[in-house]
Amino acid sequence: MKKYFMFIMSLLVTIATATTLFSCDSDDDEFQTGDDSGDSHLACPDNNHPHLIDLGLPSGTKWVCCNVGASTPVENGGYYAWGELEEKNYYEANTYVYGDPKKESSFIGTNIAGTKYDVAYVKSGHEYEMPTITQFREVQKYCSLDWVTLDGKNGCMVTGPSGNSIF
Repeated sequence: MKKYFMFIMSLLVTIATATTLFSCDSDDDEFQTGDDSGDSHLACPDNNHPHLIDLGLPSGTKWVCCNVGASTPVENGGYYAWGELEEKNYYEANTYVYGDPKKESSFIGTNIAGTKYDVAYVKSGHEYEMPTITQFREVQKYCSLDWVTLDGKNGCMVTGPSGNSIF
């Protein structure tokens, strides 16, 4: 049961990874008003995505402004199962590449950042890595989290000690 729980938690971390990350530099205007619909958005330093954002965290970890597979900060990007590098039509236990999560032989670990199982690492040519649970906890501890709507997308605006933000 514990391994199945870890499998579910791993999938949730993957989903969270695929639904975060938008930002601007501290020398940019923090908020800009969007169109007449009332939407607002942050301005990235340029439109060359992805790029790293320094939230000012004690570890020095920088976050990427876009999700894996997204070309702008507000796009969802791709959806991937834990440790898998390709999207698929159905995400069920019987379609999981690494088999039955209840069996020890199929367990690929809880920290796959920077490995052949890390979709961000592989798809970026080893330039970026998916966040670890420790990095998520650091964000929770040191950043403000506000639920907002940007360009019609609901999400969490994460603002770090530096004043820079990701969505």
